Amino acid sequence: MVMEQAERHTAERVSGIPNLTYDLVSMLHEKLEAITVYEIYQRDAEDAGNTQAAALIEHCRQTDLAVVQKLRSMLVQELGAGSTVDHAEKPRPATPAGRGGELDPVDAGETVDQAAEESFPASDPPSYSGTTTT
Repeated sequence: MVMEQAERHTAERVSGIPNLTYDLVSMLHEKLEAITVYEIYQRDAEDAGNTQAAALIEHCRQTDLAVVQKLRSMLVQELGAGSTVDHAEKPRPATPAGRGGELDPVDAGETVDQAAEESFPASDPPSYSGTTTT
């Protein structure tokens, strides 16, 4: 539990997205997925002739639609308030030299591009001729 809290604080500091904003976005995503799935479940209940199940699923869908509207309003308030984490409050730890820390950001990007270009032929699949060797 303590590690999860530390990771959440670090994620907030690194990403610039407050935990509350992230949580609200995550909730919105989950509710939207549920609403989509409810339509499938409702069709299944109707196909099975179970009106009670269909009514319950419709109730859940309507409830989640109302929650989505509330979440949208809350996110507008959160984002409109300029809710970001101040990156200046704590300096970011230096990246170890073995992991590219000795490179400035421009050089690191160029190094990645160069490595990708140099490795391209190795990523090509072998050709297929359609013949076999005996």
